[in-house]
Amino acid sequence: MPGDTDETEAVESTDPVEKSVRTPKLTPLSQLYGPTDFAEFKQPERNASMIKDGNKPLKIETIVFEQKLGDDVTVEEVAAYEEATGSVKAHVMCRKKKVYVPSYTVTRHRKKPRAVKEYDYSSKTDEEAKEMAKQEFKDKTYFKLTHAQATELRKAPTHLKVGVPMDTKYDWLLPKLAPGCVWVCEVAVNLNDGFKIMGPDEKVINAPEEWRYFNRLFIGRLVATDEADEGDQAVEAGELLCIPPGVQLKWLNDDSIKRGDNIDNIFSKDSLEKTFRIPIRFDTKEWVDATKDGEPKKRPRANVELEETKEKKEKKTVKRKSDAKPTDPKKTPDSKIPETKTSSAKRSKSETVSSVSTGENMIAQLAEEARKSGKTLTMYRLE
Repeated sequence: MPGDTDETEAVESTDPVEKSVRTPKLTPLSQLYGPTDFAEFKQPERNASMIKDGNKPLKIETIVFEQKLGDDVTVEEVAAYEEATGSVKAHVMCRKKKVYVPSYTVTRHRKKPRAVKEYDYSSKTDEEAKEMAKQEFKDKTYFKLTHAQATELRKAPTHLKVGVPMDTKYDWLLPKLAPGCVWVCEVAVNLNDGFKIMGPDEKVINAPEEWRYFNRLFIGRLVATDEADEGDQAVEAGELLCIPPGVQLKWLNDDSIKRGDNIDNIFSKDSLEKTFRIPIRFDTKEWVDATKDGEPKKRPRANVELEETKEKKEKKTVKRKSDAKPTDPKKTPDSKIPETKTSSAKRSKSETVSSVSTGENMIAQLAEEARKSGKTLTMYRLE
């Protein structure tokens, strides 16, 4: 009839809904890296001049000192130099966390401020020529940028993606780069980071680690040209910003740019584009550990997280047990004192008390004692 509802439509399905289990996407074995891939980058590039100061953090000049330090420099002069330059430990901002750069991952090609030359400008006085030379030197050594540009660079990609055209978004950096503000760091990289393969028992596991040490360009001696707005991350002394890979490639491949032999000797132009396709990230522990002895001594990240979770659970369990209040046996009639925690004397005493606690128990006990001694228990009722 019109208006009638179909009873079959009103009945809800009681069949259980099957939950789909998400299987991690496996990495094709052809894409995994092995010991022969990038073998020339397997050991960190280090020599005596890099480690002569031990593991002391390398100091980065963020403000140029106009006086060159000589070989016979005194302690007081060094202190004055560091105070004037704002020299501090080099670090990279990673998710609003300072990741300090191990001293010998910054190359041995650290530059000290050079002496100011006396330029002979015919139309200028000696004083004007000297001031112009100082300004020219500062322009080549400082890296001036706004807080918005610094934020943009912190979020910039650190590798070239396969199949993606070269990005021109950061080309404004190119004319501002100079050897005085460009630094080279060795970055510890796990080539198979994030790759998943099928392991034993048909379980998905992390691919075997392959650590390499790739050189990357950074800019230092940062000088902000504006005030930080609310919510902006301020440009800090000693902070290094990773130059986007597209800009690095253009800067390193341009033969018209004077980079200095120390930087040109580090990079092999034959493998530049290939190595710049490797994703990198900045992790304090992995960076330091991987560079310490040439080979990383670390546990897989999954195992570390699993053990940390287990430790937290154990700590919570112990805390709950210690905080638990003892129960009062008088308030809980069914409560029993564990035999393992009660001495035999106390246990026998408690048994005696419980056996004579009622009249029926007393009569049964006296009758049992009379039977054992071969006597008869006689009871009298008094009225």
